[in-house]
Amino acid sequence: MCTQTSSCSCHEHAHHTHETTTTQSTWHELRAPLTSAVLLAVGMVGDHFGLMQSPVGRLVLYAAAWLPVALPVIREACEQVRHLDFFNEFTLMLLATIGAFALGEYPEAVAVMLFYAVGEWFQDRAVGRARHSVRALLDIRPQRTSVLQADGTWAEVHPQEVETGRTIQARAGERVPLDSTLLDEPAAFDTSALTGESVPRTLQPGEPVAASMVVASGVVRLKVERKWNDSALSRILHMVEEAADRKAPVERTIRRFAHRYTPAVMALAVLLVAMPWVYSLYAADFHYQFADWLYRALVFMVISCPCAIVISIPLAYFAAIGAASHLGVLFKGGYCLDALRRTGTLVFDKTGTLTEGRFSISHAVCGPAVKDEAELLYYLSAVERGSTHPLALAIVKKAEQLGVKETEAQHIREVPGRGMTATVDGHEVCAGRAKLLQAQGIAVSETQETGTVVYCAIDGRLAGYVVMSDQLKADTPQALQTISRKFRPEMHILSGDTPQAVQAVADQLHIAHAHSGLLPEEKVEQLKALTQQAHDRQQLAAFVGDGINDAPALALADVGIAIGGCSGTDVAMETADVVLQHGRMSELLTAFSVSHITHRIVVENITFSLGIKLLILLLGAMGMASMWAAVFSDVGVALLCILNAMRIFSRYTSPRR
Repeated sequence: MCTQTSSCSCHEHAHHTHETTTTQSTWHELRAPLTSAVLLAVGMVGDHFGLMQSPVGRLVLYAAAWLPVALPVIREACEQVRHLDFFNEFTLMLLATIGAFALGEYPEAVAVMLFYAVGEWFQDRAVGRARHSVRALLDIRPQRTSVLQADGTWAEVHPQEVETGRTIQARAGERVPLDSTLLDEPAAFDTSALTGESVPRTLQPGEPVAASMVVASGVVRLKVERKWNDSALSRILHMVEEAADRKAPVERTIRRFAHRYTPAVMALAVLLVAMPWVYSLYAADFHYQFADWLYRALVFMVISCPCAIVISIPLAYFAAIGAASHLGVLFKGGYCLDALRRTGTLVFDKTGTLTEGRFSISHAVCGPAVKDEAELLYYLSAVERGSTHPLALAIVKKAEQLGVKETEAQHIREVPGRGMTATVDGHEVCAGRAKLLQAQGIAVSETQETGTVVYCAIDGRLAGYVVMSDQLKADTPQALQTISRKFRPEMHILSGDTPQAVQAVADQLHIAHAHSGLLPEEKVEQLKALTQQAHDRQQLAAFVGDGINDAPALALADVGIAIGGCSGTDVAMETADVVLQHGRMSELLTAFSVSHITHRIVVENITFSLGIKLLILLLGAMGMASMWAAVFSDVGVALLCILNAMRIFSRYTSPRR
């Protein structure tokens, strides 16, 4: 009880300190706008009641109201000019307000700069909160952990201080702070924060435990495998933050548009003043008022500020990347998010991608070179024991179950995509696909049995083969059916497995195009052809693979989508554009959905922002909109676009999900 109370008090103190710091920061940020607002109110009250008799005094008061909010804009404008960027939103605001002062429209000049400053503050807060929410949503690791000391006692330290190989302890209800392996005995973990699964998973000793899993019951001991900054979650956080710098094509287009848009607006504002004057020289009945047309030009400049688009569109991509990360999908940038929307060809690896990748031997067929299944597995397991391939693991596991004696193979050589050769007890052994044995001059007729087949030859004679079965991932059929119905990509399977095994999977998933018996280099060539076909249709091609032996294909595809949760995850994170953290096809469906919704929100923001601005621009040019209307519409449009951009974040991270 005492420990719990003390911990609670510390938390409350930290929370109070954070609130105090936040309050002080907010007051510091709003001090200038509040000062400006008070002085503006004093001036407007004085004008209303006729108290501002001195023109100089009136100018000084409004200048004092303008200066606190104008200084940051002046600094930014000077910085931009120093980099030879003369046409930007800061110079727009400065010219508009200085022009208003020149016309004697002091209250409007101050109001423009004041509401611009307030709008910028709200925008900065919205972006800051979005980034904070993304990080808080993802980084849910505890800040303290119990570490076993040399004298057998436990010490509470920050997880950053814990080295690999150390033993840590976590109690029921606590989150695991570091990537570890389970010690001692089986334990149940709540993985919902990472996988979305509500049912706890029971892990066996030696199995990996990811940071942020919650201990379901009891007390568990864990061996630390990765330091704090090297954990999978840390890498995910780093990738999400870096993703903001990898712009989608529409983001780059908007930035280029903004650079051309601002000088164009300034040129139009000049024409708005000059053209009526030129017209008045030829139309005697047209009465030209310079101040009137200058005012219209200033309104034109205020409303044309491109903040709404320039801020809200990158924010939409960042919010989408953060929301997708929470659901187990890592996009490496806005360009990946946007590219997935344009994908028309979706290509899958089979083993470990569409299927579980956990093989079991259904039966064995023995040839004349061995007397029974045990002897066949004796040679096969000796060759495969050092491999991490799912087929090799299944063979070794079956041999252990039958109590087959272990022996060590010599001169092991791997033939990529085909199998392995080795020397076992002085015998030359080949284990793998039929093509491997045929290349060695061994007569093999491929079986027509459904399943994955591994052949074995001893001293040039066929010793037999084992037939293995693999199961589809539970969510694969429903996820692919939904993707096919909603987004209509052309689907293909590329696999090195037998035609029977590949076609069986394709039939279950209703995939029309199944390519089997492919070596890694043949898989790449096939993918090149499919990618070119997609490009001919003005579409992109995506490849989904497990990251173990699919790195070339992941790198080649327009969008490489890697399956996490396997031994190739680290390779996948480096090679792929998108990572499905837990290897489920439902995450692929999430990736497609987020991509399309983000694009829709971006289009909505562009259409809404430009539509409203065009309307106010026309009204301003016709003298039907004041500078007050211009500044309110500019700030309002920006805030509405920001709220719309954040919609995707709340949609995918709300508690109901």
